[in-house]
Amino acid sequence: MILKKYSYNDISQFSKKDLQYINLDPKLNDFYNLKPDLESFEKAINAKSKQAIDRVLLTEVLKEQCDKFPDNEKSIKNIELLKKENSFTIITAHQPSLLTGPLYYIFKIASAINLCNTLNEKLKTYNYIPLFITGGEDHDFEEINHVKIFNDKITWDAADWNGGSVGRLKPETLEDTILKVVNLIGDKSHAGSWLLEHGIPLAKTSINYSEFARHLTHRLFSKFGLVILSMDDERLKEKFSSIIQLEVLEQKSQALVEKTQAELASSGWKSQAHAREINFFYLENDQRLRIIKDGENYGLQGSPITWSASEMAKEIEKNPAKFSPNVVMRPLFQEFILPNLAYIGGGGEIAYWLERKRQFDSFEIPFPMLIRRNSALILNNHQTKNLKKSGQDLSYFFHPKDNLTNIFLEAEVADEISLDNFREEIEPIVRKIVAQAKTADPTLEKFAEAELTKWEKSMSTIEGKIKKAYKVKQEIQINRILKTHEALFPDNGLQERKENIFPLINEYGWELIDFLVENLDPLDRQLSVISQSS
Repeated sequence: MILKKYSYNDISQFSKKDLQYINLDPKLNDFYNLKPDLESFEKAINAKSKQAIDRVLLTEVLKEQCDKFPDNEKSIKNIELLKKENSFTIITAHQPSLLTGPLYYIFKIASAINLCNTLNEKLKTYNYIPLFITGGEDHDFEEINHVKIFNDKITWDAADWNGGSVGRLKPETLEDTILKVVNLIGDKSHAGSWLLEHGIPLAKTSINYSEFARHLTHRLFSKFGLVILSMDDERLKEKFSSIIQLEVLEQKSQALVEKTQAELASSGWKSQAHAREINFFYLENDQRLRIIKDGENYGLQGSPITWSASEMAKEIEKNPAKFSPNVVMRPLFQEFILPNLAYIGGGGEIAYWLERKRQFDSFEIPFPMLIRRNSALILNNHQTKNLKKSGQDLSYFFHPKDNLTNIFLEAEVADEISLDNFREEIEPIVRKIVAQAKTADPTLEKFAEAELTKWEKSMSTIEGKIKKAYKVKQEIQINRILKTHEALFPDNGLQERKENIFPLINEYGWELIDFLVENLDPLDRQLSVISQSS
């Protein structure tokens, strides 16, 4: 495999806000604690070491969840290390996307493992464990129920879903969905045969969809000792119940987050997450209902259930597992429970984490280092061939798609299109015409200038028609360039947001996962481009 790297700053497909954090714009200094570099980890360790972490409980939950996975020796070893006070996690997280969903699901995990390997090699006083948190309490089924294979969108139709926690869904009906994927990528292929061997049995035996997603991810990364955690555990929520009490009964977060969002807005940042008065849901009868405050009482949106303040306090104490954090409280939950130093996420995730620092300070929880995950572009054989046929270097396609036609014509036939040389020759004549008209009658000057302006517009019209004619002549090459751009950057966005890992495993083999783990260094702020030939 061949690896090339390109600066994020040269690639138009990265948003200005994403680049602002990648480049550590000073305007953002007040919204994070530590720069994402090796030198900052000692400071992160000092801050986290002051927080009381129930490591015994944590390892108990992790081992219980991991015990169901095969080939789990390295993961169990890392879980045991977490009992020690000198052991810390590097976290990344994602919803349980169908069959890992878009590529960045994989890139996040590879980035976390790579960083832990670097830290364990260079800062040997401590142990660093890669930990992946899989979501699932949310009720955003439409976001996780599909996967794109080639140009086909495969969707899982879970008939038993009624708006509750997606992680608690029964996975039996996944079998037909997996078979559709296998039919597209081939049942004898690397990935197809693997999904038949592992995916189908998992769909039949997993207790719920959360377990299915965690089990599948473990099988992809078991050799690296990745630890995977579902936060939907009664014991963890019981430990977190003091924060649940504060948020539900005192509604601390909304004002804190909205104030930070307003400050970020002054630098052009839009709000990423809607902070509510109460940022918890209540899990009841397979539904996830938003907790609302009604005067002095508490209720559930769409339900007749109500509590007084004292009754709500008792309910939190008695049934903490029923309280499900939303996006505003989820970061606090994980950082409260885990001995974590850094969170690895995409540009959008970093943006909503930047809204949380004041909230973390108020709850007296150390704010983690924020590290932008790696982005990568993995070229399949077809894309590599088309790139060569286009006659252009990959960096040529970093421009927006709408600009490529003009860029191509400018490079290839600019002299044949432009009439600037003729304008330079004619300009002195134009000045003489205006002067002669003015000499004859001063009132003719403006008339002459107006007529000559019409002439200039005619020149521009002629120039446009010449350009259009050359576009027709170069149509084959231009279309090849535009199609290549669309294949590399679908909808003028990043491949990692659209495509899935399994078709690429078919081309590269399972060594692709090893290669990603080895090379996706999240402290190296460059796009990784992977191909099989130069």
